[in-house]
Amino acid sequence: KKNIALAMVSVEQSELGNKFQVITNEGKFNCIVVEKPFYDPKKKITAGKA
Repeated sequence: KKNIALAMVSVEQSELGNKFQVITNEGKFNCIVVEKPFYDPKKKITAGKA
């Protein structure tokens, strides 16, 4: 299971592929900066129709 999230990060941390950790009420989570759209509600990317 993988989760996705949006976050505001400093310009210095915003380079694609940059890895960092966030701390939430649920604990610490490893994160990676990826290109948008990482969310595909019509599932076109996984269906190969993007």
